[in-house]
Amino acid sequence: MSWIVFIGTTMLVAQVAPVVAAEVVATRLDGQSLGGQLQAWSDGTLTLQSDGKRVVIVEPELISIRSHASMRGEPAVEFVVELVDGTRLPVNQYTVIDGEAILELAPFWTPRHQTLRVPVELVRAVQFGQFSTEDALVWDEISAFHLPGDVLVIRRRAEAKLDHLQGVLGEVTTDQVMFSLDDETIPVSRSKVAGFQYYRPRPTDASEGACTIHAVGGLQIVAKHLRYDCLLYTSPSPRD
Repeated sequence: MSWIVFIGTTMLVAQVAPVVAAEVVATRLDGQSLGGQLQAWSDGTLTLQSDGKRVVIVEPELISIRSHASMRGEPAVEFVVELVDGTRLPVNQYTVIDGEAILELAPFWTPRHQTLRVPVELVRAVQFGQFSTEDALVWDEISAFHLPGDVLVIRRRAEAKLDHLQGVLGEVTTDQVMFSLDDETIPVSRSKVAGFQYYRPRPTDASEGACTIHAVGGLQIVAKHLRYDCLLYTSPSPRD
């Protein structure tokens, strides 16, 4: 199954699972779960073939739908990039040059090598590697502070608790992160960086997507439009 994903003005194709993985489990608002083959999904209605019967479910009655392929083990990822609308993209590399974020997409969810370029204003945060439960809690605590500036999250030594600095994030290379602190720009080795969070005020009139799609490796897409043959997603522009 392929998804067509639009981020800003860039289109990419995401290969989430083989076409044969059309077996799904749909859960309704009444708590009933139905297993079967997804036949169609368009115009707010999806059709399942379940126990030899054709079952039609409208989206307002649907809590979730999950493919059997999504129940497999999670692959390791190098970075997770969170966009301003809540979309999370597992990537192999993340750099920033001249205000443009360059994402080398993880191969397990794309059918071919793809590099995505988006304005850095669309990026909310970047996590380096897999977080432990303790690290994830600290990361969430830092995010909840809503600090009035960019935040660099670091680990001062191996196995140490995550710490953070507030300043201004600049260019990001494969070796270092440029970080301005007290009017001084400091090149910080990426080996000490656990991630960073950009200052992105949340607009009060932000529109919500129709649903959130979860897939392997932490891929999470906030979608506006859904079809069975492809899933369409459009991110907000920096001016929205």
